[in-house]
Amino acid sequence: MKQWRLVYKLGITAVASLLIILAVPLMKGFVRLFGSAAAHRFVFRLHGLVGWVLSTLYGIRIRVMGAENIPRKNGFIVIGNHVGYAELIAMLKIVPAVFVAKEEVKKWPLLGWVFRVGGEVFVDRESGGRSEEYAATVEESLLQGVNIFFAPEGTTSNGTILRRFKSPLFVPANRLKKAVLPFAYNVQRINGQPLSPENRDLLFWHSNMPFGPHFMEFLKLRSIEVVLNFGAPVIPDFDDSTLEGRRVFSAEMRARVEELYRPINAFYSGREE
Repeated sequence: MKQWRLVYKLGITAVASLLIILAVPLMKGFVRLFGSAAAHRFVFRLHGLVGWVLSTLYGIRIRVMGAENIPRKNGFIVIGNHVGYAELIAMLKIVPAVFVAKEEVKKWPLLGWVFRVGGEVFVDRESGGRSEEYAATVEESLLQGVNIFFAPEGTTSNGTILRRFKSPLFVPANRLKKAVLPFAYNVQRINGQPLSPENRDLLFWHSNMPFGPHFMEFLKLRSIEVVLNFGAPVIPDFDDSTLEGRRVFSAEMRARVEELYRPINAFYSGREE
């Protein structure tokens, strides 16, 4: 049964990815006749549809806490803990957003093209000195009414810790005085069984696990129950010309995410120092 589930989900995922790669540029080209900002917003709106389709296909059931905190007006930053990719799918269904992704994602077979077509922002972690370039790209998107998601931890964990938050991509929200929406994500059940250290890694992708094999096992899962806990949005106000100012704000946002995370994760042990 698991193999049939894998074949079915893999087939639908491949077909959907090809449709996105082929159809979205054509539709975006047409909408561009009404302006580049309209085209950008059009692709952004499709992210919510993708989140809904993938959540349904992959059997992800979402419980939302703090929905009243989600801003009604788009053009804000979304941040949360990062343990894999299922949280990104779940978040997309509730809050459409363009992702800030690592540069290596561009090279992924098929999915790399999907992310390019989707207008994601790619960050090269290995080369420094480009923070202003990435910040300018995020700033432009926010001005066009597009939500941006990035994981301040910079990489994934096994869900027992919250890594130190990186600060550069908070700068665009500070300059434009756009809201930063914090949330925490956790898995409640996998195939009807409560989350435990034994089954956790079926969903949590971390510690240099190869993506391909992990994703194949993920597709075999029958059902996944997750929770998203949204906190109150914050309008940043700090001195982004100094490293200390950026670090103070990122530490504040880390504390807010931790406050949302503890009630939904019995295995959380604390911050990574």
